[in-house]
Amino acid sequence: MLPDIFNTNQEFVLSRKKTFAGMLCEGYHFEIKNEISNSGHRYIFYYKAEHSLIISHIYSNRVHVLNLETGKLRWFDHHGTTVRSVLASNNEIVTASWDGTVCVTGFESLELRLRLTEKEMGRCPWTAISPASDFVYSYSYDSDKNPALTSNTVRKWRLSDGKLEKSLPLSGIHLSIRRCGSCEGYDNRLYVVSDTGNFDIYDCNTGILLSEFYYHDHLQCICISHNFNLIAIAGTEGNIYLCDLSGQTILQKRKAHMFDISQLYIHPERPEIMISISFDGELKLWKLPELELLESVEVSKDRLWTVSIVNDLLMTGGEDGDIRIFDIKTLPGIKLKGKLMISGDSYTFLNAELNSFYTSDLSRIQVRRIVDGIIINDQFAEYLLNTTCDFKDFKDLFCSERNDPLSFLTENKGFYQITQ
Repeated sequence: MLPDIFNTNQEFVLSRKKTFAGMLCEGYHFEIKNEISNSGHRYIFYYKAEHSLIISHIYSNRVHVLNLETGKLRWFDHHGTTVRSVLASNNEIVTASWDGTVCVTGFESLELRLRLTEKEMGRCPWTAISPASDFVYSYSYDSDKNPALTSNTVRKWRLSDGKLEKSLPLSGIHLSIRRCGSCEGYDNRLYVVSDTGNFDIYDCNTGILLSEFYYHDHLQCICISHNFNLIAIAGTEGNIYLCDLSGQTILQKRKAHMFDISQLYIHPERPEIMISISFDGELKLWKLPELELLESVEVSKDRLWTVSIVNDLLMTGGEDGDIRIFDIKTLPGIKLKGKLMISGDSYTFLNAELNSFYTSDLSRIQVRRIVDGIIINDQFAEYLLNTTCDFKDFKDLFCSERNDPLSFLTENKGFYQITQ
């Protein structure tokens, strides 16, 4: 007998459903099957205008687009190899790849509109969009194509038609075999860091080098705090440098991580919070402008590559294959809310607080009996999977405001497993 989904006592309906699922799952644990291909997660971008995650991978050329409201998963494969950087603006997705190209893709259609490249352009790990969203800057390792080159290159492309406006061969000499660097635009200036140790500032219109400063570090990432007029840069030594907008006055220096800092990120709604992640597998949150450590979490034993924020949920991705989702509403006091894995043509969410999950492909989940650790594959396991798979857990996690408690029922998402 189906539950009375039109019962006016909404709290009773929800609590009854929760109690039923909880009782049913007692003594069992859900997990992603080990044989599921792990392509790792290289970049996570939250596109707020469409409440969607755009995700690239370490060992795959695929870019996934996951709508957090509907749960619809889409993808495109415009690049020849791994995509290292993802941005979205004006209903378009901009991606940069190890194949030496930048692609501009329509968000709705996922059709390729522009492919930006030159024959001299090497691996491209980073892009930045100009403040007016009319240009895109690509950062590339052109020494891939010409070993005589001693530094990296930034190119300025017109987004309207893909025309190359300027090419900026960067100064300095590579300090290491592993190339690294990135760039960001702000207030008509382009700020560029490189593995040469150089921090350069260019005029966005003319391409003229305004200033340069040398750091004894292989610089890899940069972020700009608009609220405090600060620039944070970091590199392979694990140091974070806070400097003024000239780049030549270091206000703070902090040994933040044991290994390479792969990304710095300013909280979009709480600009006093900056996040750092590292190859040491740690996530750290800092208070600006003091650069005071608020909290540190060991996320993984493997390298972390990317971080993003949806409301008060922080997501990290790296080589271990899981996107970890943390509640950072209260600091200190970070809480792991769940894990998300996207692979091929499906995705799976495991709730860390409840023994529940949602997956777009039930064949990705297995049931383990807690008492003896044995994986069960019988008819009861199949029933348990079909009965417990609940999109509501996933949708509610990412909702900024709680929806009508029964709205998920009318959208054919709640009680999905019972009504099929």
